[in-house]
Amino acid sequence: MNSEILLDLPCDEELWAAKTEGEWQNLGGSAAATMNAVSFAQSLSTLLSANDRQDPHYSSSASNSNSPLSALQPGMFCADSGIIPSTFGCLFLINALHNCIWETRTRQHNTQWTQRETHLNFSRIELALNAWLVAWKANERHKLERPNPFGLGPIPADSIPLLELAYVHVFFNLGWPQENFLRRKFDAFDDELALRTEIRQHAEGYSNSEGTDSASDAQSSKASRRM
Repeated sequence: MNSEILLDLPCDEELWAAKTEGEWQNLGGSAAATMNAVSFAQSLSTLLSANDRQDPHYSSSASNSNSPLSALQPGMFCADSGIIPSTFGCLFLINALHNCIWETRTRQHNTQWTQRETHLNFSRIELALNAWLVAWKANERHKLERPNPFGLGPIPADSIPLLELAYVHVFFNLGWPQENFLRRKFDAFDDELALRTEIRQHAEGYSNSEGTDSASDAQSSKASRRM
């Protein structure tokens, strides 16, 4: 559980990669590690409170975009959090946000939430994911290229698919169809996903009660994924 982690995030990669004590000391040693230290709990809390720092010009168009990377478009999101996690720290935090999504869905199963409560809870996590992406981008050496041009290894690039998967978990409840996926029954997985997954709608004014046939929508969504 995220609440059980009481450590700081991992230090910068330069300190970690130092091959000798002398090289480590030249990089600042324990003083540099302490000065740049940021707790895991504080960092996660900062991401999850991103809605309090939301840019007034932020609109639902950012949420409706087909690509999570659109969160970096000018004016879409502002995350002046003041934290720049290390590369490994970013990996820790995106996994922690996956845990947050799981915990939120677990609470939803045990509690009858209103539509508004559901929207608020998952919007909070979505904004935290946007804030994570801004923090990841704040390090100029974080690139999608493989191998990393700055010698940081695969972690920067590997973190982005985890981000995109987190967005999928926010929008889709994969609890029901996951058994078929694990058994590699992908057609059955697709059927379950199309028919039983709750999809959080972002479009303003959208409602199934406004003449939209949910079963028809599910089949259309299924067909579009197979194209």
